Amino acid sequence: MKEEWLQEASGGLSASELKNFKNSIAKLWAAPFSMKDFTNLVHEMTEAQKRRFQSLLNIKLKAPVNRPFPVDGFLQLVRMRLHKPNEKLHILQSIMLHIIPIYEDDLHKSDEEFLAMEHDKREQYGAWHYLWALRLYPKPSDRIAERLSELEQTLPPPAVTAASRAPSEPDRQERQPAADAKERQLLAQERERRIKAEQVIDGLNKTARLTEAKLQRMADAQDQLQRANQELEQQRLELLQRIEHERKRIAQLEYEQGQLNAEVKKLQAAIQDLEEREIRTAAAFVREKAALKQQIDLARSPSASADQLIAHLYDEALSLMNMLRQRVWPRQEQAEKRQDMAYMLDLAGRIETLFDPPEAPEAQPDKPNPTNHSSRPAVEDKFTDEAAISLDLGPLAPIHEESPSPSSDEKPKRSGTFYRKDHGGYVQLEDGGFFRVTESVVNAIGLEHEAEVECELQRRPDGSTYQHITILFQGDDAFAPMEQYLGYVELGERHTYYCVDIHNPDNRFPLHERDIEIQRPFDGDPCVFNVAADGEYARLSKLFSDQAELKNGREEAALRKRSTPDKRKKASKAVDPFLEGCKVAVIGGQAKWFESVVRETGAEFVHENGEHPERMFAELRKCHALFKLYTATSHEAIWSGVEIAKSNGIPHFMIEGSKSNLRKLLWDNRDLILSKAGS
Repeated sequence: MKEEWLQEASGGLSASELKNFKNSIAKLWAAPFSMKDFTNLVHEMTEAQKRRFQSLLNIKLKAPVNRPFPVDGFLQLVRMRLHKPNEKLHILQSIMLHIIPIYEDDLHKSDEEFLAMEHDKREQYGAWHYLWALRLYPKPSDRIAERLSELEQTLPPPAVTAASRAPSEPDRQERQPAADAKERQLLAQERERRIKAEQVIDGLNKTARLTEAKLQRMADAQDQLQRANQELEQQRLELLQRIEHERKRIAQLEYEQGQLNAEVKKLQAAIQDLEEREIRTAAAFVREKAALKQQIDLARSPSASADQLIAHLYDEALSLMNMLRQRVWPRQEQAEKRQDMAYMLDLAGRIETLFDPPEAPEAQPDKPNPTNHSSRPAVEDKFTDEAAISLDLGPLAPIHEESPSPSSDEKPKRSGTFYRKDHGGYVQLEDGGFFRVTESVVNAIGLEHEAEVECELQRRPDGSTYQHITILFQGDDAFAPMEQYLGYVELGERHTYYCVDIHNPDNRFPLHERDIEIQRPFDGDPCVFNVAADGEYARLSKLFSDQAELKNGREEAALRKRSTPDKRKKASKAVDPFLEGCKVAVIGGQAKWFESVVRETGAEFVHENGEHPERMFAELRKCHALFKLYTATSHEAIWSGVEIAKSNGIPHFMIEGSKSNLRKLLWDNRDLILSKAGS
């Protein structure tokens, strides 16, 4: 009711403007009421304005029109009403309605423009009217507040006119005492009746508000219950329809599943046949390649090939000699080039001695010249290896006295790289051949993805053959195209087996039918299983028949190490290069073991297998880090490299024998390597 009254009495203000006035009134309602400023405002009003203001406040006073307005009695009644929050709010609203004409059309103007018209407003309405207009200004700002503070301190009280001034002492003396007593009695009675009426009205209003709120809550609750009932009924009908639809769908899926299972079995048999055919084809290819190579070697004259190689070595040596005469390289590199030239000439002499030996008595034994062996004992460099490959001389047995030639029955050892799959893997040999490795062999040896291995074909007592695998440099399963989980076997609906990750039950994959047929798992059996990066099925890596087998200390520790939740974060081969501009040196092993790991960081790669460490001393001084592999090089080469690294302030680290360890060392010490590169 009060808001409707305020909207009607405000003269048609818009909702937004009225809301701004309400905000200003709310601030004054929360602050102490200045009775002094209100008194000055009342004294500044005309008689008509006072009576209109009295009607706004709904205060009844016996004040005849021909007599002055009783300001003192009016102010006393207002002061009594200020103790009630509702009456105080009503008084502030009445003040707002009284001073609204001051704003006129200025509500849409800025505060600067309103302050600029202060003189005109004060002349027209009065200084105290302007003061209350600033207090109730609907758009408060810092300028309004500053000017309001100045007026509160400097504004003088208004001059009380004779018409509005209360009766003076002589006038009071002239009044009749009976009239004064009667007026006071009426004023007291009016005050008492007003207080009682206000109390009754407040109680009735409060009771009405509580009743209305209760009725409203009951109506809202009834509406909510009706809506909930309608929603439940609608959900029930939808569920019935969905159940019927799912029944039909399940019947169709069961029929399709039977057909798909039959097709899967056919496809698996076809895949197995293709894999076996691929292995047979690869073996046939290797045999044909070896046969063709043998035919080519038989057709080609070894002496002619040796002459071509000797001529090539002489040409290379002559080219180096010409470059040395021109002094193209620095002094240190000149010494290295002279050494290379000596190696070439020495190798040419050895090949010439091998294929065109000097005439000797028949009784002289066929063995290498000891002088040639003493001239350069370490000939296993890049030129010697190239000769061994092109001429098919084996491991250069005729050159070294301590290396006897292998017998015809002994199979040479071959190097290769192991590649992991979701079940087992395969070894890619350097000569182009390959063979598969089962999952049990992978677990027994501990092979990881891209491990460098050495393979030797051995024969069993029953006549069958197998490959004996030796790990030369361990790989890193974090880069394998599969993930390994520690979990358990779960029997699902329709006799479908699943492998579930023990760390995250959401990782749930159907078990491959081949593993079901071979290993025959039971529901709840603990296991280790693999899932290809783009695969849908789980392949069993290891199955435990009961919990007692898992309680083995070493087995459980190995499983925790290989199947921790951190291993689920697969590494990406597209690693952002974090060592760009750096040069990293490695001593020991073969270059192919480390090159891919170092280059993926963006660093330049320098390598020496440890047989001739002096060759890399010049490059080592320019490097920013040195890594050592003790298991595949001599201690002398390691010590000489470490001495150069220490003298040049180069950080050096030891490789523990795996690609994952090398990656971790490069990442953990990246700041130290970059600081060396930036110095």
